[in-house]
Amino acid sequence: MGFILAPDVRQSFHVSEDTSQPKWEQFWIMIDGTNAKKYLADAGFPTEASFFEIPYHEKLKTFFHFLFRDANYFDCDDY
Repeated sequence: MGFILAPDVRQSFHVSEDTSQPKWEQFWIMIDGTNAKKYLADAGFPTEASFFEIPYHEKLKTFFHFLFRDANYFDCDDY
């Protein structure tokens, strides 16, 4: 699932205690600025706080893992 989160709004996430449910990882992409909503809309994403399906999630996950394999990145605050 993908999440669009609104700025300056408190968020809360809870992992299921049901061990039959798959474990999950979080990857953050921050889009900010005057044209953020326009860019999201142009890319086909929701522009308001919501959840949405990511049909290409395995490719996206592979991409993030590829980015994070650089050992220097692990020391960054925003990892």
